[in-house]
Amino acid sequence: MVTSASAVAELLAIRDLRVTFRASGRDVHAVRGVDLSVAQGETLAVVGESGSGKSVTMMAALGLLPENAEVAGSIRLRDRELLAMDERALRSVRGAEIGVVFQDPMSSLNPVHTVSRQIAEAIRAHADVSRAAAHGRAVELLGEVGIPDPRTRADDYPHQFSGGMRQRVMIAMALACGPRVLVADEPTTALDVTVQAQIVDLVDRIRRERGMAVIWISHDLGVVAQIADRVAVMYAGRVVEQGPCADLFDAAVHPYTAGLLRAMPRLDAPAGTQLEVIPGGLPDPEAHHGGCVFAPRCDHAHDTCAAARPALLPLVAGGGHAVACHRSGERLDPGRAVPAGAVSPGAVPAGDAAGAVPARLGGSPTLRAGTDNVRSRTGADEGRSRTGDGESAGPPVVVALDDLRVHYRGRGSWRRAAAPVRAVDGVTLELEHGRTLGLVGESGSGKSTLGRALLGLEKPSGGSVAFGDRVLHTLSAAGLRELRCTAQLVFQDPAASMNPALRVEDVVSEPLRINRRGSVAEQRARAGELLEIVELPRELGRRYPHQLSGGQRQRVAIARGLALDPRVLVCDEPVSALDVSVQAQIITLLSRLQAELGLSLLVISHDLAVIRTIAHRVAVMYLGQIVELGGRDDVFGRPRHPYTRGLLDAVPVPDPHRRSRPAPLAGDPPSPAAPPSGCRFHERCAFARPGLCDTTPPPLEEQRPGHWTACHLADEIAASSAPDPARSATG
Repeated sequence: MVTSASAVAELLAIRDLRVTFRASGRDVHAVRGVDLSVAQGETLAVVGESGSGKSVTMMAALGLLPENAEVAGSIRLRDRELLAMDERALRSVRGAEIGVVFQDPMSSLNPVHTVSRQIAEAIRAHADVSRAAAHGRAVELLGEVGIPDPRTRADDYPHQFSGGMRQRVMIAMALACGPRVLVADEPTTALDVTVQAQIVDLVDRIRRERGMAVIWISHDLGVVAQIADRVAVMYAGRVVEQGPCADLFDAAVHPYTAGLLRAMPRLDAPAGTQLEVIPGGLPDPEAHHGGCVFAPRCDHAHDTCAAARPALLPLVAGGGHAVACHRSGERLDPGRAVPAGAVSPGAVPAGDAAGAVPARLGGSPTLRAGTDNVRSRTGADEGRSRTGDGESAGPPVVVALDDLRVHYRGRGSWRRAAAPVRAVDGVTLELEHGRTLGLVGESGSGKSTLGRALLGLEKPSGGSVAFGDRVLHTLSAAGLRELRCTAQLVFQDPAASMNPALRVEDVVSEPLRINRRGSVAEQRARAGELLEIVELPRELGRRYPHQLSGGQRQRVAIARGLALDPRVLVCDEPVSALDVSVQAQIITLLSRLQAELGLSLLVISHDLAVIRTIAHRVAVMYLGQIVELGGRDDVFGRPRHPYTRGLLDAVPVPDPHRRSRPAPLAGDPPSPAAPPSGCRFHERCAFARPGLCDTTPPPLEEQRPGHWTACHLADEIAASSAPDPARSATG
């Protein structure tokens, strides 16, 4: 393993890079004197919060910044200065010597051209070859990056590929001309954990085989620990710490680096572990910072930190670990005091089981009219027993799904009707008062469809969704509208779910206007209260959504979800696109709100570490069905279904000393329009037994108290091997 760029000749070297965007008489300082380098065969990870300057630094190296960007400093590719090149010379470098993989392949690929044509176009831009030769090379590249049947799939269009396969196409395009440097900008952010593991292994294999240098930009520290040789931590346009990967994970020196590591949800964290929450946010990029830019958020800052900017200096003379901190030579306490009012995610909320409305919620009686009477129905309605004999075995059940099915009409031809798409196919679940149910599974497993069906946004094809004794599909329009006030949805992308023409206060109060709760003045006053509840200042209500950070927008989305005083909140991938520090803030916020307001949460996510941190019970969904269900510690610590084990094995361990892991699950889930016979997972299962698993569907059975599994061989699988204790501690 290469431990520093000086071990061999630097391939790409960035020195004192400064990038300033000039617009409307303002100067936005995005990068403020960055030094980075990467050697041949080395992987350099660049990490930090959104807005820290990671992508801008790499886009400057590629010459892809907009015209209003002023770039100074030096970027050298071996002996050539890239900043001195004109656009024509830079085009000869991009693709040929520096390849790039962008975060969102769907927006980077042309939807009207086949994937082979787009790869061939990249080849012919740098080599004088025929169309046929370029097409043949494109097919070879698709096979190299793991596209099955590449000769046939080469003529498909981007929309015909899954997300992971589209990212493989982007990697094939980046490798088309044999570049010496590969820049991967958040290449696994929106991918399932199994696909993420496949992409990480693919990039690392290609790096070893080709001897490339890789610059991996990411906020996922678990992935970074598995792939990086060195790590550079950026904050507000500067590098604050860099060095060998193991050094940073074992003994991070800068308080910002240590805070990021403690903010990361981990599968191996003991039950009830509190996440680190770094207070505040990034400084204004237009402001001039004479001192340490992290000082306003640092628990260890003193007068010197505010007065002078610390230089990036090695901890040991000639060593590869460098830190920009005035107190780097002191032994600082790595821990932080837990903020007042912090809640341990996953903890059982305090309060009575009946779920009285906490006084903390406040608000005008007019604004809450129509919800108090719903909340007061405990007993036979909200306190439905799970034992069937009138005695509750735990918290009362708020929502019950019974054999729920959501099927869509498939696209057929005039000769033959298509088979229905079985998005949700026979799901029975219960959501308890004041508890969090985590729903995990790969994309296409039916998680989001189930969440929408629970809210009445999807019409069931069969089965039922019941809030106490009220079944959704039997309600009138007025009854359904009233019931929806008690169950709200927080979308995955808050920016796309908000009207950009409305101010934040109007976005938050929109549910009150729709349901005619109070006057305009009362609605806006309530919006201010809700912003404070989600830990935002009232003054933020005068801004527009585009003026907020990603974490602020997600808080606004939660505030809007709370406007009607719901009992149930469905959170669909609420932290998937957020930085690790902001993830910790949102997870802690949801846990606090649950404890104070008695909320029942359904959290849908492909991030198992997040679910491990926040959920009380976990349901694992595959191809429209629940394959495992149980308490958090049982599912993560003692999984009995091979699919659950495959998901857990794919989660990157945030420990650079432990990089070996089982091979990730192969392939993609089958089409929900044509599920396999027998067990739907048997085609991808290493334990499948012919004649049983491929012919007989396994029922979901309680094989241990409170732990349900749909697998014929659950006992044998559980006894065959214990899960890795470093991946899933049970506390």
